[in-house]
Amino acid sequence: MNKIILIAMAGTVMFSWSGGIACGQYYERGYEGVGRSRDTHRDEYRDESHSRLSDSRSNSRREGGSSDPDVIVRRAYEDILNREPDKDGLRTYRSRIIDDRWSEQDVRSDLRKSAERAGRTPAAADVIIRRAYQDILGRDPDAAGLATYRSKLINENWSERDVRSALKSSSERRETGGISNEQAQEMVRRAYQSVLGRDPDSSGSSLYVQKIRQNRWSEADVAKELRNSPEYRNRRNK
Repeated sequence: MNKIILIAMAGTVMFSWSGGIACGQYYERGYEGVGRSRDTHRDEYRDESHSRLSDSRSNSRREGGSSDPDVIVRRAYEDILNREPDKDGLRTYRSRIIDDRWSEQDVRSDLRKSAERAGRTPAAADVIIRRAYQDILGRDPDAAGLATYRSKLINENWSERDVRSALKSSSERRETGGISNEQAQEMVRRAYQSVLGRDPDSSGSSLYVQKIRQNRWSEADVAKELRNSPEYRNRRNK
């Protein structure tokens, strides 16, 4: 069966005759003079904001993590600064990921350059040191310890992880049996709940945390001491 194809010289309209049926399709001239259909042309272009978000998600998936910008930022803060992101930081890096196509690696690289991460200002260094002392030794740093670790952070490029590692290896930490302040507080809380049916007051908590960490008391020792208290005897007599 005869087929007739007519193409307008401008390259805009194509008619074909096949089987007695006339078919027409509008064409636009594509790159290098090749005619391309409007449907094909339109499919190649996507909404720009959607493309940016897709790119950021693809980057994070290649790095083996979640595609959610908030999850990416929180994970980077936890790994590098050992804390949750503040509101401004979360908002800033969320925008970087979505609008500027930052990958998780870009976020991490930027955090590693931050003053907080480097501890290169005295104020930032002191915050890092106090936090590490409280978490690991259960107390504020003495003047000598503060000066020593401030110098390490500012002059020797120590990180918070380095400070914490040094404190965990200290003789003071070994003398407490390796029990952190938080662990001791939880032991005291459980003993109070078991014996007195309440959470410890601040003075009682401090006293027994010290007993656990410095005198090697166990949770059972705390509970035994509480059973000898007037409060416990009064409860039993009611």
